[in-house]
Amino acid sequence: MKKKARTDRELTFIYLQILDGHRIRIHRNFLIHFRGKPRPTPRPFDFAGYIELQLDVTITALDADWIAVLFDVPLGGEPHAITAGWLRASMRRVNEEKSEPGMPVLECREPIAVPPSQRVLYRIPIVTNARRIAANHKLRASRLLPPVLL
Repeated sequence: MKKKARTDRELTFIYLQILDGHRIRIHRNFLIHFRGKPRPTPRPFDFAGYIELQLDVTITALDADWIAVLFDVPLGGEPHAITAGWLRASMRRVNEEKSEPGMPVLECREPIAVPPSQRVLYRIPIVTNARRIAANHKLRASRLLPPVLL
């Protein structure tokens, strides 16, 4: 029996530059699913430098604004916003020659039509940050949409 491919599932990855002793390693599958609960980190870790959130999603609108916030969440405590990034779906063109994993360089010169109901990869640059995440804390990303003003 052939398995049916799911098209409604969001694939979300974040690139963090993890400081491991004196080395920096770029870690891709570090997190983050907007659905489900992230696990606490077993020990403290540091990250510094570029951060990129990747959304591989389908939308039905003609355009969308993605606003993403990265949170440090202590066990039993309130989430603390670490950093954020944003992207207009139609301005998603990335200059691949100038980009690196974790640091997409967006051209933002002319809009690209968003194909309704088709999966598209959105590379959202998150404001550079350096942070120590304590043991037993969680990292969580939230995707926000701006409020509609009438």
